[in-house]
Amino acid sequence: SVYQDKIYLLFIGLTFVFASCFFQLFTNLPAYYRNEVGFSERFIGLLGAINGLLITFFEMLLVFRLEKRWSHTYMIGRGVFLCGMAYLMVYLFSMQAPLAIAMIILITFGEILSMPFMNSFWITRSSSHNRGQYAALYTMSWATAQTIAPVTAAFIAETFGFPFLWGSVSVLMLLAAGGFGYLHSRWFSHSKG
Repeated sequence: SVYQDKIYLLFIGLTFVFASCFFQLFTNLPAYYRNEVGFSERFIGLLGAINGLLITFFEMLLVFRLEKRWSHTYMIGRGVFLCGMAYLMVYLFSMQAPLAIAMIILITFGEILSMPFMNSFWITRSSSHNRGQYAALYTMSWATAQTIAPVTAAFIAETFGFPFLWGSVSVLMLLAAGGFGYLHSRWFSHSKG
């Protein structure tokens, strides 16, 4: 049973934290840029386009090259760390157009380094007789984060302000990166896990 795989349950918990933070990119971050920073909707759309274009042109190339050199958990930890640093930029700096572009580039490469290897991890962790269980739990972690995180984060921003939200998101993301790093060093430093 997947529920007896403690390593995978830790992975799912870390994935939920990562996904909850990452989804702010498409929900509360555009609202912050529009309402608090004053970016135009056209510029916010441009940031989304940069994200999509970078994924289109670089993801498969990078994944193909990196999966032969590094383990899944190693790459996930590095990618989640980059995403955490991207949110830390939003927290620390007064956002202007060049910084927002740098932030979207950083978080996109974090996404490229982490998400494909998360998929690879659960696939290689499972076998033919329990793959459905592993897939279901992985999908549920993303779906739950997508449902809960935007509303919860909006409440936090309304109650405590956007700076508190971005500080919290960056800390949670960096803690998740540390968790994936622990997962790698503890169990997979000599394998493709």
